[in-house]
Amino acid sequence: MEQNLVERLAVLESKVESFQKSQDDILAEVKSINSTLGRYKGFFGGIIFVVSALWAFIDLTKGWLVNHIK
Repeated sequence: MEQNLVERLAVLESKVESFQKSQDDILAEVKSINSTLGRYKGFFGGIIFVVSALWAFIDLTKGWLVNHIK
C-alpha cells in the first residue's frame, strides 16, 4: 500500500511539472504576441495621425487654395 502511494505521488509530481512547463511556454508565447501587437498598433496609429493631420490641413486651406488658383 505504501509503495503504491509513493508511485502515485511520483506520477502526480511528474504531471504537475509537465503542466507547469507547458504553462510557462504558453505565457512566453502570449508575451511575444503582445509585444508584436503593440509594435503594429503604434505603427498604424502613427500613419492614421499623419493622414488625419494632412486631411485637416487640406480642409483648412481648401478655400485659400481655390481662390488663389483661379
